[in-house]
Amino acid sequence: MNIIRNELNQIGPFAFEKCNQTQTLDLSFNNLTKLYSKSFYGMIKLKTLNLFCNQISQLESDVFAGLPLLVNLDLKNNSLIYLGGNIFKNLPQLQNLYLEFNQIESIEKYAFKNLEKIKKVILKNNNLKSLEPFFYNLSSFTFLDVSSNQIKIMQNDTFKSLNKLVSFNISFNQISELNADMFKGANSLEKLYISVNKIEKIDNNFYTNFPKLKALDLSQNNLSFIQADIFKTITNLEVLNLFSCSIKAIDLSSLVNIKSLQLGSNQITFFSQNSSYLNDLVLNNNPLVNFTYPMITLQNINLTVLSIFNCRLNYIDFDILRNLTNLKSLNIAGNPKNNKLGFDLWCNALKVEIFEFSRNLSEEKKIHSSYWSCFDLKVQSSASQSSSTTSSSSLTAVHQLQLQLQSLLEKEPENLQVGLIDNPNNQHNNTVIKKSVELQTQSYQVSRLLNSNS
Repeated sequence: MNIIRNELNQIGPFAFEKCNQTQTLDLSFNNLTKLYSKSFYGMIKLKTLNLFCNQISQLESDVFAGLPLLVNLDLKNNSLIYLGGNIFKNLPQLQNLYLEFNQIESIEKYAFKNLEKIKKVILKNNNLKSLEPFFYNLSSFTFLDVSSNQIKIMQNDTFKSLNKLVSFNISFNQISELNADMFKGANSLEKLYISVNKIEKIDNNFYTNFPKLKALDLSQNNLSFIQADIFKTITNLEVLNLFSCSIKAIDLSSLVNIKSLQLGSNQITFFSQNSSYLNDLVLNNNPLVNFTYPMITLQNINLTVLSIFNCRLNYIDFDILRNLTNLKSLNIAGNPKNNKLGFDLWCNALKVEIFEFSRNLSEEKKIHSSYWSCFDLKVQSSASQSSSTTSSSSLTAVHQLQLQLQSLLEKEPENLQVGLIDNPNNQHNNTVIKKSVELQTQSYQVSRLLNSNS
């Protein structure tokens, strides 16, 4: 049943009493401000209730009573401030609960207790100041998102009964410390996102709580204080994001299963990782100076993406890279121009298609200069040879795309010095980056077509 955008401002008791076969009710984009008891009385087969984008600020305690089959409840984009302890108690089949983009400041203890089928709760973009044991006896609960609140405190018993939780997002909050007991009980956690907080301390035993952790995002925190081997106990980790964390030294030798590493915009001068599973490695904006063994070894044979943009590299050992036969993307922009010859020889010897974002700096230019010597997409291929049958219109298309890209780069040099890393707080920067990637992709596709026809 669809009743969206009807300017409804009230639903009276028993309004849907005769709708005992309805499975979906959509009341979104109306002007509802309060939901009264028995508003949905009689809807015994209702499975999905959409109430998003209203102005709801009050829920009477038994408003959802009599909905024994409800699976999905969407209350996002309303004006809720408080959630009472019994508001969801009569929803035995509820699996997905959406409460994001409200103004929730307070949740009564155990407000989500005994929801045996609940899997996902979204509370992001509210006004929560602390995270307490709101959740109790949730045997199917796997996903919790409380990002973009004002959380400073997490009580140590918050997760004591959440032994099935798989993914937890508390990014964009104000957490300053990660202690050993904070996530006690969350033994099944596989994905943990704590980016953009105010972390100043991490207990050495913090990661012992996560024997199954596979993805960890601590980006944009000040981790200059951490010990180099802080991650030694999370050996199952596959994805690690430490972008812009002020890290000077890091030891990731114990991460034998790592597949993706984001270490851009730190102060790292030396790096080594021997995982044979490593696919993506981003080291942008670190003062590495030289890129030689053992930064890259024979163990990194599966590496497909390598980005060493703006790393002040005076020397790149392309003989070391020669063994990376699976490499598809290489970004060496923003480094001294004397690496250019070595790169060309390496490409020709390797005979694979490769991207080079080749804005390289002349030796007399400072590393942060906005000087762009070149930034064109180069394709080296064993099949790429000049041909008299090449379409002149296709060549013109490639040239026009590259001119557009060059124009964009000249206008927006600062926004692209981040090395194509998305910044959620800068929409203009994102637009510029997406446009550059689009132009690069189009140019690459046209070039491939030319090569296949030659």
